[in-house]
Amino acid sequence: LKAGGAYLPIGDDVPRERAEWMLKDCKADILLQSDKLDGLPLSGKRLFIEDIQTKAGLSSENPEPLGGPESLAYMIYTSGSTGAPKGVMIEQRSVIRLVKNSNYIDFTPEDRLLFTSSLGFDVTTFEIFGPLLNGASLYVSDQETYLDSDVLETFIQQNGITTLWLTSSLFNHLSEQNEHVFSGLSRLIIGGEALSPSHVNRVRNALPHLSVWNGYGPTENTTFSTCFLIEQSYDHSIPIGRPVGNSTAYIINSRGTPQPIGVIGELCTGGDGVARGYFGRPELTEEKFVPNPFVPGERMYRTGDLARWLPDGTIEYAGRMDDQVKIRGYRVELGEIEAALRSLDGVKEAAVSVRTGQSGNKELIAYMSLQADMDTEKVRSSLSKQLPNYMVPAYMMELEKLPLTPNGKLDRKNLPEPQLALQTAYTAPRNELEEQLSVIWQEVLGTKQVGIEDSFFELGGDSIKALQVSARLGRYGWKMTASDLFRHPSIKELAPLIRKAERVIDQRPVEGDIPWTPVQHWFLSQRMENRNHFNQSVMMFSSDALHKQPLKEALEHLVIHHDALRITVSAENESFRQINHGIQKDELYSLDIWDLSETDTWEKEIESEVAALQQRMDIEKGPLLKAGWFKTRSGDYLFITVHHLAVDGVSWRILLEDLSAAYTQAVKGQPVQLPPKTDSFKQYAERLSEYAKSSKLMREEEYWRFIEEETAAELPYEKPQHQTGADSIRQTVSFTLTEEETSVLLQQVNRAYHTDTQDILVTAAALALRDWTGGGRLRIAMEGHGREHIMPELDISRTVGWFTSMYPVLIDLNTAGAELGTSVKTVKDTLGRIPDKGIGYGILKYMTPPEQKTIRFRQAPEISFNYLGQFNDTEDQHTFSLSGLASGHDITPTWQREQAVEMSAMAAQNKLHFSLSYPPSRFRKETMEQLLQTLQQYLRDIMAHCTGKEEAEKTVSDFSSKTLTSDDLDSIASFVEEL
Repeated sequence: LKAGGAYLPIGDDVPRERAEWMLKDCKADILLQSDKLDGLPLSGKRLFIEDIQTKAGLSSENPEPLGGPESLAYMIYTSGSTGAPKGVMIEQRSVIRLVKNSNYIDFTPEDRLLFTSSLGFDVTTFEIFGPLLNGASLYVSDQETYLDSDVLETFIQQNGITTLWLTSSLFNHLSEQNEHVFSGLSRLIIGGEALSPSHVNRVRNALPHLSVWNGYGPTENTTFSTCFLIEQSYDHSIPIGRPVGNSTAYIINSRGTPQPIGVIGELCTGGDGVARGYFGRPELTEEKFVPNPFVPGERMYRTGDLARWLPDGTIEYAGRMDDQVKIRGYRVELGEIEAALRSLDGVKEAAVSVRTGQSGNKELIAYMSLQADMDTEKVRSSLSKQLPNYMVPAYMMELEKLPLTPNGKLDRKNLPEPQLALQTAYTAPRNELEEQLSVIWQEVLGTKQVGIEDSFFELGGDSIKALQVSARLGRYGWKMTASDLFRHPSIKELAPLIRKAERVIDQRPVEGDIPWTPVQHWFLSQRMENRNHFNQSVMMFSSDALHKQPLKEALEHLVIHHDALRITVSAENESFRQINHGIQKDELYSLDIWDLSETDTWEKEIESEVAALQQRMDIEKGPLLKAGWFKTRSGDYLFITVHHLAVDGVSWRILLEDLSAAYTQAVKGQPVQLPPKTDSFKQYAERLSEYAKSSKLMREEEYWRFIEEETAAELPYEKPQHQTGADSIRQTVSFTLTEEETSVLLQQVNRAYHTDTQDILVTAAALALRDWTGGGRLRIAMEGHGREHIMPELDISRTVGWFTSMYPVLIDLNTAGAELGTSVKTVKDTLGRIPDKGIGYGILKYMTPPEQKTIRFRQAPEISFNYLGQFNDTEDQHTFSLSGLASGHDITPTWQREQAVEMSAMAAQNKLHFSLSYPPSRFRKETMEQLLQTLQQYLRDIMAHCTGKEEAEKTVSDFSSKTLTSDDLDSIASFVEEL
């Protein structure tokens, strides 16, 4: 690397003709290509480019190209390119403005900067030219140095590094391992994405001497547009600061006029940092690089980012304008993948499309016409060497030729739907980790054989099962998030991302006060005379006689391991505290034992004792876990009930799995060892309190205000409410689909509109409710598991607690008419556009400080719907199996429920069960039976409609635009058909 020489090496494997052409056409003598230089040694590269410089009129004595310094441009590659080069052309003055005499960091000859970026990343303009154009030193290390906090700390100390730039993700990773890793630095700049206040606060508190900066800027404005010196702790978003030297920033509305302080608009940047434009993309350049209306004769760049001015003159980032379409969380251009495919020897034609799988995730499909010596596996292998794995299509179809329109264009409409069941032949695991993943998937999915190319979601996976995979991997010291699995749904794709747990989670018992979570706040607001009787329970059966001491040992380890099971509630002056006790508590759990082996009426006695056990729950005294062991002639029954404050549906899966493992170990005389704990419920609740004040959550306020304020149909009550509490008495009507119908519903129906089962069930319910109420706008309360990945620094995959999310949904069927397909699409798009699956509603309602929100929350909807998913007992619990024996009433009959009509559905034992609960004090049984019959008929009609639909159809929620309507989509489809 030569300071002041204005040239850098280019990869040896770039053909000389192309390098000369690139150098000549873009008048660039600095070419950075991530795919060419990443991981290669720097030695030997300069000679290659110096040879080209001679042909371009350059030499070490004459470093400026023909045309003078104003024509000098650097090309920064935004991604690996195939075909014509694609990049952002940065001018020399843009780099000079970034690192010389600026207003944020001054380099001195004594400074030493460690190079941490890819050579194709825009921040290299800062990292390389910052020190080299100021007489400072640039240090280069291998990647392992700055990925390991201990090694990095040593490197910084030994080499006297003063300045470091890191992406936010890498900063979070390193600071979680060791908050003193940056102790030797004077300055640290973090950027590339939004900063995590908690991580920044932790480092600043540990290292008060360290100057920490937030650096913001797109590639098109030469790395940094704004910078902010962080001098205090922040609870939510950290400002991105003010414009750097010789740069400007504007926040404008859709009319192009400036926004006042505090009002969100599009952030535009101007000044010397603005790039020349996109190489070979004149239309895009014209769209994004526009005349600056505030400085005649200059241009500004439209970032597409939302921001607002703060009263102190700094800027706060507020997200993206467009919610761009992503594959597995990454921005993807289909044209770039198509170009990469066409560049491969043996590929004659290629096209790439996107479909939404049954899981709701978008998946890439490649269609290719191949030469005789080429096949799809060779294509996949070659493409994987050119593109990152998220850009490699999940499905590849070989066609004799691609369909064309009469005009000779690719006819995308007639590209065939992939036969997913036939796409992946079994491919065996190749190493120990893949074998481990295969076994885990088989356990979680109930599948006999899983190959490394099988799709997790095509095999029946869902978000809860993804959490289970993550939790089971944790037993072996590996780490993965559920989102990793969503983005990389095959073992072959996922295995390279599995990593050893970087952060050691404290395994000691948790003690202390726990903030109330949203669903717990909701519980405290409910009208009921007995809060103690609000439980969840399970009845299990063992054909073999249980052993007393191993059972007691297993239950004790369960309560010691899962901290939330040691919660009690303290009521003081009409206020409540939630306290997590240590393991020294006198009674961690209760176990009552009955020997009914000589009793003929044992079933009735179990029912009676279980009912009494449920009612003895006491949340102030504890314990919250009570068990009953019943010995009978047919086998042993184990009943466990836990107060709902400490568990939810996902928690039970964890508890039952651990109970079986602990009991089995104890019976064999082995020490009980459960998988490592994930982050505690207490820590989650504390972090949720911080998230409740975040700008990310506040951006949802407008959405939830609309849901709350819009009018909706009211229920046609048949009887007046004569006395308070009468509605707490409930009756239930239900229906069950056959195994054949259930199989069609779960495996065939969703293909038509890329829906999931919940979309279909809610559509049938909404249509039946529309017919009954006479209104097409329906407000329905829905539930989710509440473990969305909104705080990525936490791992709650194996955490027991009450995480359930509850939120209202507004479904408008007024424009759907009688067309079943339109109704399905309307419901799917409504549910698909709920932010973070509704978790933010409860946080905003119960935890965000009143002074920070303006929304007024109305009374809860009169109707609720809850799809519990599939419970086909696929998981082998070894010792215990679930029993259908009556387990009493989990919830006190004094609870005056918010919803008059409660609908729930679940698939169990290969059949779909649908039930409807209602108060007989307000509705006649005949009316509810008719409503349920109508719903069942609509469900069967929708199933017939969807299975009879020949071509799959996309809906508006499959696209990123928030303003696209169904009518728009139909118009576009009609236009395309005419081409």
